[in-house]
Amino acid sequence: MIENRLKVLVIDDNTSFLAFIKTAFEDEFDLTIVQDGAEGVAWAENGAPDIILLDVNMPGLSGIEVVKKFLRCPETRHIPVLILSATEYNIGTESLFRREKNVKGFITKLAPISVIREAILKNVQDGKDTYD
Repeated sequence: MIENRLKVLVIDDNTSFLAFIKTAFEDEFDLTIVQDGAEGVAWAENGAPDIILLDVNMPGLSGIEVVKKFLRCPETRHIPVLILSATEYNIGTESLFRREKNVKGFITKLAPISVIREAILKNVQDGKDTYD
């Protein structure tokens, strides 16, 4: 690991998307990839990521359950979370996540890499401005 790279935790159960993210960002960010919510919560509590990319629908803990666990933990409540989905968001899903103060945005998995990169960088910086 290179010390000055951003630590990005990706929590998603879609192996194709995870391979895509790994290929796109492994040389730029310090990536940790986990495939279920419980493992993601445990890793975030100890790994101190700079940002978390989180899938909405996963077996076990859903995305909203994971977000709520992050908010209850002092080690994770300040970490910005970007919500990922393979489909367009419906109003109800977005409304549910928007209530959580650590959710900073929504990204479709079909977005270009440049859009995902920009969202990561912007929200890490915004988080540092908020908590510094």
